[in-house]
Amino acid sequence: MLPDTFPEFCQHIKIKSLEGIQPFTLLDWQQRFSDLILTELAQQKASISVMKSRQVGNTLLVLVMELWLSLIIPQHTSLVLHLTYTDAWNLCRRLRKLIKQMNIPMVTDSLSLLEFSNGSTIYFRSADPETCGRGLENVDFLHIEEQGHQPHLKETLEVISPMRTWSPYSKLVLIGTPNGKQPHYYDLLRQVIPENTITQTVEGIRAGVIDPYQVFKSDRKYAILLNWRTIQRFREEIEPTFLERVQAEENLTDIGILTEYELEFSESESAVFSPVLVRSAEIDQTPVRQSIHTGEVWYQEPDQAAAYYVGGDPNAGSLTSGDAAALIVLRQDGDTYKIAYIYRKKSGTSAAHVSRWADAIQAFSPLETRIESNNTGLTWIEQLAALCPTQAIEASKTTESTRPQLITLLTLALERGHLKVPVNSHISRELLSFVVNANGKPEAAQGSNDDVIFALMHALKAANYGQSNEGSWV
Repeated sequence: MLPDTFPEFCQHIKIKSLEGIQPFTLLDWQQRFSDLILTELAQQKASISVMKSRQVGNTLLVLVMELWLSLIIPQHTSLVLHLTYTDAWNLCRRLRKLIKQMNIPMVTDSLSLLEFSNGSTIYFRSADPETCGRGLENVDFLHIEEQGHQPHLKETLEVISPMRTWSPYSKLVLIGTPNGKQPHYYDLLRQVIPENTITQTVEGIRAGVIDPYQVFKSDRKYAILLNWRTIQRFREEIEPTFLERVQAEENLTDIGILTEYELEFSESESAVFSPVLVRSAEIDQTPVRQSIHTGEVWYQEPDQAAAYYVGGDPNAGSLTSGDAAALIVLRQDGDTYKIAYIYRKKSGTSAAHVSRWADAIQAFSPLETRIESNNTGLTWIEQLAALCPTQAIEASKTTESTRPQLITLLTLALERGHLKVPVNSHISRELLSFVVNANGKPEAAQGSNDDVIFALMHALKAANYGQSNEGSWV
């Protein structure tokens, strides 16, 4: 027999806590949130956007709510969407553990579909608009994770919207942390909360004068701001505070703490790197020699006693490519990294670029060189290895998952004051024009480039910047 109420149902679930394995007892905000969806809005169609801090337990709560609805309502259909299939399947694994713990019988038990004996189903899929709704005619509960980081959120919602038409009480629940002000999720938020109210509310929560769980309503649309201060145990942490502990454990940047935990929607609508940090990193550094024809700028002559690290970003390898081939040589002095050499050139054959790169690598004799291996990169690496047989040259592949890590690496170096760049250089210009586009993806602004800063990121990676004694965190 199922318990009569959702809170009682949660008590039958065992979860890990600081005190060991304990019943899932709803916190005050969790009780209010579940009451809103399961009781107040039970007989209504509604959309709920949740902007939250990390580690507050929102995702687990919504998964358990979907399980509860599946058990009490025959033929109830839930759809859980995440950034990738792997992310969605990881959520399914979490829920499957609870289901097995409670000995709930299943008809179908896979990573993409949980089917119950009463005909209810929970699907777990990628939020890719091309595939997220395939084969589904009706959805009663739509749950989208990481809404602020979904590159195609608008298109995904357009695909799913018709599937909610024939469900009179369907719910759309979007969950995530902030990610600037341009992506579609922020437009959805502003449909419910005026922008100045968002700012005032967040500031009031941080100051401790406003409840850290805030609900706003406009017609059948709801928006919730949920801050970590709603959890008493976090508020009571002292020396270190909760934020200090999290920043140390997760190696988050100051900006990362603001967006991931303090509901900061960024100081600029689209800038990835703070202009204040970029200007603070600039120093007067006069080139000792440079050439427009070769694309080289030497900020110092090679010093065989110095520690150098090199990062490279090849272009597409054609004479007409719009990309530039970029190489950065970093010099390390203690905790400080300065630019020793920049190569940036669009025109020319790949052989010509590789030849210049090889000359620079041989001249500076770096401790390690890392070259982007995407596209033509592997060919360049092979050619460089042949031209520089005594040098350590490694492949550094940028993917959708490693790209944010590289950006975090560069942000940390700027925030900590460890990176110094020449004033008004290619690096400064590219840092200031690196933005979050309308789909939430960081990239060079229209008409700008990002070749040099990715070469810089690879150079920092070559230097093992950001590593602790326990190993790399990126």
